[in-house]
Amino acid sequence: MKNNKKLVMGSVIALALSVGVIAPNLTKAEEAALETSKLEIKNEANNQIKKDVQAELKKDDTKEATENKADKEDIGKILEKKDDKKEEIKPANIAKVKKLAPVTLTNNKNDAKELQKAKESAKANINAADLSDFQKAHFTQKVDNATTKEEAKQYQIEAQDLATYISEVKFSLPDLKEGQDINEIINSFNKALDKAQVDKVKKSVVDPEGFKEDQELENLKAQTKEEIDKLDLSQVQKDHFKSLVDEAKDKNAVNKVKEDAKELLDAIIDAKFNKLAPTDDEAIMKKASEMLSNALTKADVEEVVKKINKEVEDKKSDPEKELKEIKEQAKEEIDKLDLSQVQKDHFKSLVDEAKDKNAVNKVKEDAKELLEAIIDAKLNKLAPTDDEAIMKKASEMLSNALTKADVEEVVKKINKEVEDKKSDPEKELKEIKEQAKEEIDKLDLSQVQKNHFKSLIDKAKDEKAVNKVIEDAKELLDAIIDAKFNKLAPTDDEEIKNKALEMLDKALTKAEVEEIVNKINKEVKAAKDLKDAKEKAIKELKAAGITGQIYFDQINKAKTIEGVEALKNEILKAHKASQEEDGPKVTIDEWLLINAKKDAIEELKAAGITGQIYFDQINKAKTIEGVEALKNEILKAHKASQEEDGPKVTIDEWLLINAKKDAIEELKAAGITSDFYFNLINKAKTIEGVEALKNEILKAHKASQEEDGPKVTIDEWLLINAKKDAIEELKAAGITGQIYFDQINKAKTIEGVEALKNEILKAHAGNPGEKDPETPEETKNGFDTEREARIAAEKALENDPVNKSYTITQGADGKYYYQLSPVEKGLEIGYETREEAEAAAKEALENDPINNAYEVNQGADGRYYFRLFYKEEEQKPGEKDPAKPGEKDPAKPGEKDPAKPGAKDPAKPGEKDPAEPGVKDPAKPGAKNPAKTEDKKKTQPSKVVNNKANNVQTGVAGLTGVVATLAASAVALFKSKRK
Repeated sequence: MKNNKKLVMGSVIALALSVGVIAPNLTKAEEAALETSKLEIKNEANNQIKKDVQAELKKDDTKEATENKADKEDIGKILEKKDDKKEEIKPANIAKVKKLAPVTLTNNKNDAKELQKAKESAKANINAADLSDFQKAHFTQKVDNATTKEEAKQYQIEAQDLATYISEVKFSLPDLKEGQDINEIINSFNKALDKAQVDKVKKSVVDPEGFKEDQELENLKAQTKEEIDKLDLSQVQKDHFKSLVDEAKDKNAVNKVKEDAKELLDAIIDAKFNKLAPTDDEAIMKKASEMLSNALTKADVEEVVKKINKEVEDKKSDPEKELKEIKEQAKEEIDKLDLSQVQKDHFKSLVDEAKDKNAVNKVKEDAKELLEAIIDAKLNKLAPTDDEAIMKKASEMLSNALTKADVEEVVKKINKEVEDKKSDPEKELKEIKEQAKEEIDKLDLSQVQKNHFKSLIDKAKDEKAVNKVIEDAKELLDAIIDAKFNKLAPTDDEEIKNKALEMLDKALTKAEVEEIVNKINKEVKAAKDLKDAKEKAIKELKAAGITGQIYFDQINKAKTIEGVEALKNEILKAHKASQEEDGPKVTIDEWLLINAKKDAIEELKAAGITGQIYFDQINKAKTIEGVEALKNEILKAHKASQEEDGPKVTIDEWLLINAKKDAIEELKAAGITSDFYFNLINKAKTIEGVEALKNEILKAHKASQEEDGPKVTIDEWLLINAKKDAIEELKAAGITGQIYFDQINKAKTIEGVEALKNEILKAHAGNPGEKDPETPEETKNGFDTEREARIAAEKALENDPVNKSYTITQGADGKYYYQLSPVEKGLEIGYETREEAEAAAKEALENDPINNAYEVNQGADGRYYFRLFYKEEEQKPGEKDPAKPGEKDPAKPGEKDPAKPGAKDPAKPGEKDPAEPGVKDPAKPGAKNPAKTEDKKKTQPSKVVNNKANNVQTGVAGLTGVVATLAASAVALFKSKRK
């Protein structure tokens, strides 16, 4: 029988399909269906862009009142002009309309290539799948319209899954029944585009009767949905019932849905004509209509009727509520008028203020009158003009008019401007320029570029020149977009990317953009070549056994390929040399340090720092890290010194601070640990002073340890400086007599210098022994130097019966302050027993050239403390006092003085003098201290106390300034040290 091929096994069908035994060509109908499918898929991708572009084109400053017949002519002109702009819509502008991210230097070009590659792969796999041409074309078209690699891959998977599923179904088919046509079945499989359609084909073969029933049910559903669409129901209600039809499992269920829909319609009609209470309230009527349109059952309709009737009844008994509803209705009507938001808000506020229904109606009439006046002005009263600036201004003014009188004023003003423009061509050109500048501002250019083109517009002599500027600006924008998306070489170097963007933002012509592209592309290539050279160099270093990260870092810091090569070769050379033993070589570290110093100095010079003193500091650094730190600090200080927002540390000050630190470290390294010497270093005002002081201290320290000849000890050096300081202090007090300076220079000890200086100052002041009335103002305000503070503190102690010591501190303002204390300096440690304290005091007196007495007291902490002091011998009755006036005084001028030239002096050169260079002094560094004993647990320095008696000849007086600290330190270290 024709077309009635019965197969023994269902697998034969699948086999025939899979090997292409039966592969019918597409019919015209199938081809048409396929083309329709392609168009639908393609249109999906373009619809959104079209909508966005149309929305952008339809924007205009003039209110587009398309709903008003009177405005159609005016709007037509506007849209006509906008049609001309459609040709200007380019990919870059479409991107703006879609609010895409700003254009940046990314690998967009590579991304597009990757997507295309993914699409080609997906289509190849689809074509290899066991599908019909129709099915392959369907999925291929979906892949073509994919916007991501993932989407393309998903369509490929869907196609392959469908092919697998069809194959499984084919192999599961039983023998064909009588009357079944294999070609029809094959065609059905070839047209199936998803698993649901495949299942239908399978059922038509396996269960023809069931398939027939399904088809009848589908036909009934389609017919029922058509009937529902014809019913006078809302769209919401129709969609609801049609969805119930789709869910129905049999014909009875479908018929039940149709009956329910008709029942709902009858209920709605009955409610409108019979059950809803009559009312003239439009708001209630509108609400009832909306609620009935959303009702889905007869019960819903009855609930609506109940609720609306209650509102009608409530309104009759509440007039305030009725006025409120009238106002709401009026505001809704105003919102529908083609007025600006400003005008709508104005009239709605008037509605809120209305006291009754008549007042509300009056506001509505005024609003409508304003609208009619605006329409009449646009169509009849405003003078015609093609000046978009005037048109825009007219539109804005009409949008802000609130009365018919306002509109008439706008018409009068605008018509005058139109007339003035005709009689004033200069004004017209000016307005053209303003309009052109607004157009420039809308372009996606940098502010620099916009300003450039706007300045050219200002210089233009005519409209043609203005238009040329606009064309040049657009040409520049196109060139920049083309450069970013197509011409600039891709790179992941953020520095180059930013540089390219900055340069493009400053480009003013298409030629400049092309030049930038060439330059950046060269830099991208050079950066890549440099990166490759660095990687290659590091690889070579590793191969040579060099693994230190410091060397790799140096390679990575190189700026050129030549630099990389030179550095690599030097490192390899130094590495090789360091492994040889045929003489001293420069190590890699040394070589790197030398180069780091050179680089740092070059960087300082580039920053404008040329002082040799800074380069010397760099060259003294011992490590690469030290070079870097020093360079950064100098640069930081240099930058800070150029700012004017407050006091800064200058480079010189910073270098002085570091010079002091280095000097102190050098002293410590030489074994000098006394804070006294460190304080002297810290008081130096210049780097040269620091160096000189450090060298003198080191020299004196070294000399004190040698015994091969007379040397200047540290104590002698300090004595010399104490004399200099004392003389300077006398001069500062206004004392200039050489006789006083000579007396100072004859003193043999620092204590004698201080005592003599103080007595001279006291005598010069003319009020010895008197207590100062109050603390001087400068004490409250601090002192500029530590020395000044110490001098002031010593003077304060001289007349203070309570306090016995002081401390100096530096405040946050940089000034120095002293604080007096009743605790004697150096007596803070104490002894466990009185006997220990007395023994220490006696031992201290043995080596004390000034004091001759002591006293021991127990402190609040239970420990015992001693104090040394000078006690004058009592004068016997009848004994002459050599210091009294009229008596011969060996210290008076004219008399022989053992301290004057020519007189025999026990301290004369050649005779042994404990203060003379070359003689061992137990108080000097390096000498053995006889005061050391092993049975003492604590160290107690002796205290030299200022004797307030007149002791010029003995050199005993108050200790001040630096020398007081020195005396305490010297005695503590070398004379009465206890453990």
